[in-house]
Amino acid sequence: MKRIFTTVFFSVLSVFVYSQTFSSFKVFNDMPLDTFWNGSDLSGGFTDGNLVFSTVYDTVWNYWSSGWAVSKMRDDSTAGSSNLYSVKTNARIDESPYAIGQNYTSVATEGNESVLFEGMYVSNTTYAYFSMKDGDAFAKKFGGDTGSDPDFFKLRIYAMVDGAMDSTNFVDFYLADFRFDNDSLDYIVDDWRYLDLSPLGYVDGLSFELSSSDIGTWGMNTPAFFAVDKIKYSYFPLNDITIPMGSSFEEMNLPVDTFWNGNDLSGKFEDGPFSFECKYDTSYGGYWSGGFALSTMRDDITGNYTNLYSAIPGGAYDNITYAIVQNNSVFDLNENSGVYIKNIKITNSTYAYYSMKYGDAFAKKFGGDTGNDPDFFKLRIYGIPSIILTSREDIDSSNYMDIYLADFRFDTNEEDYIVDDWINVDIVDSLGYVKGLAFELISSDNGAYGMNTPAFFALDAIEYDLISGTSEQDNNMTIEIYPNPASSYININTYYDDSEFNYQIIDISGKVMIKGIVRNEKMINLGGLKPGSYFISIYDGKHQMVKKVIKI
Repeated sequence: MKRIFTTVFFSVLSVFVYSQTFSSFKVFNDMPLDTFWNGSDLSGGFTDGNLVFSTVYDTVWNYWSSGWAVSKMRDDSTAGSSNLYSVKTNARIDESPYAIGQNYTSVATEGNESVLFEGMYVSNTTYAYFSMKDGDAFAKKFGGDTGSDPDFFKLRIYAMVDGAMDSTNFVDFYLADFRFDNDSLDYIVDDWRYLDLSPLGYVDGLSFELSSSDIGTWGMNTPAFFAVDKIKYSYFPLNDITIPMGSSFEEMNLPVDTFWNGNDLSGKFEDGPFSFECKYDTSYGGYWSGGFALSTMRDDITGNYTNLYSAIPGGAYDNITYAIVQNNSVFDLNENSGVYIKNIKITNSTYAYYSMKYGDAFAKKFGGDTGNDPDFFKLRIYGIPSIILTSREDIDSSNYMDIYLADFRFDTNEEDYIVDDWINVDIVDSLGYVKGLAFELISSDNGAYGMNTPAFFALDAIEYDLISGTSEQDNNMTIEIYPNPASSYININTYYDDSEFNYQIIDISGKVMIKGIVRNEKMINLGGLKPGSYFISIYDGKHQMVKKVIKI
């Protein structure tokens, strides 16, 4: 389909087992910067991945009348409707375009195929942002003259099933909220925010509705536009197989080009089913002293300690958040939930990369002046088979794998390398079925006080599995779960009068929602769960069975 772009001058997928993908509007990648597409080609919309986006363009008055537009506009400072296609942050999530949506628009899957919308990024348009911030000829300034008016601008996203909107199943996101008792908490969103859509469950589309506290004779006065990017969705098979899931560090919802280093003294953070330690030392003005930090930094150029929280690829493997990890750090499960780690993505931090490439005041240039020094920077990964870890000595030092983040030991210098992109590490093949990982960094460059190479690396996209179905070790388990799908309760029948089984109901992120003990038969109330897909894990210490359960 030929695209028609408007320039503004200014100062299908095959699914075999499991598939996860993004709609990042990359079908418009050839669109020049500072242009937009608004359906003026009368195509009626576009398809990106497996998602269908509709657009209506009015040829009588020549304007975009409803649906979706796609943009690469970067104007985050011009107020008014002349700047209709810009987002209020000039920091794009990646180099692809983003979309502008109007009120009452929707997105559907091709053929109404059922998918799980895991999440997406949302923000205000520049037009709507300044209308709320300063007011205009049609809309009020949010908060009013005193700043105390309880204004809001809300995006409600409904699930669509069989092409129809389900008015009872929705997620709300406030693009602006001035309803707080303390005016200092009032806000208007001015950067990309990640919105979790997984509570909607398996659906075949999304319907978007905007509402505002600023209402006039003709309806809502606040400009009825919003921006979206990176719509993440996945497919799960209906039969019993291994279901991979992922932890990508998005739960803290950090703005672009920021980081979290534990200075709130929380000591840890959780993402999906995992717990990550973070140490912050309050002496010497405060500094991150160990464990994991979270980052959305994109600086792949500044090569010194001031750029501690960046990864050399210039951003995350997927989404926008990743972790920077210090030497001798460990993460593991929050609870024993039948999860094991399958894959992780790693790379160098920007700081370590440039230290090895050029050397600095503390560390040598890898290869030396001649390029022949046999230098290396190695990440040793230990597998933790149990979450019961009382000290570092409990780690099995015999179960490890080595990944070289830099290697200059080759006979031919042309083969020497420093990792500058995300690489996949297969955990299962090397470490077996483990529930946590410990990391140790080792370098050829050592001095009187230890390793000279900056002891940091970047981590993202922890893929983990729940095994659904009956494996060989589960053949002795005769357990019935019914009804399934279920609306309010399920029954578990173990058919063993003298045996006691632990059970857990786990959501798609790996979080344990319900747990308990069953002997012979038990009814479990699902009333506290939102509609969607879950897994029930049943185990007796020797055998385990995991089954998919659907709450309707």
